[in-house]
Amino acid sequence: MSDCPFDDIYRKQDQDNENYISNFLQDYWNCSMEKQDHYDKFDYLVKRNDKIVGFVEIRCRSHNYGDFADCYISLTKKIRADELRKATGLPCKFVVAWQNALGHVDLNQTFELTRSGKKWSRRSNPEISELLCMIPIEKFTLIKEINNEPIFRQV
Repeated sequence: MSDCPFDDIYRKQDQDNENYISNFLQDYWNCSMEKQDHYDKFDYLVKRNDKIVGFVEIRCRSHNYGDFADCYISLTKKIRADELRKATGLPCKFVVAWQNALGHVDLNQTFELTRSGKKWSRRSNPEISELLCMIPIEKFTLIKEINNEPIFRQV
């Protein structure tokens, strides 16, 4: 549990947005998306015919695709993706919902590293700095683009 007074609000909003995106992905990828427990490194298992076929991490951003050149994922999550891929041979996807687009990238590749700055927007302690993988947005496969209406609602 973090000390952030808005933790419950963020979690509810994140959960609603992730549910919306996972429902879309179920139809788009013709699969079922099974939410993982809090302590699992990836948000969802991707399943077809009750067989696990991949792992998905979902992130919802408050800005448009193209506003920034890179998207970030923690190095610890990337390392876990590498471990899962090596152990299972299954893909690990990072799905990002920007305000105007939805895209995914396979985490089975190398990325340049950076360190998060203190005071970066984080739910946990903003004083903590961590290693991050910088993913150029051009590496994302865009699934859906929306010009007039956001892909997900912000509460």
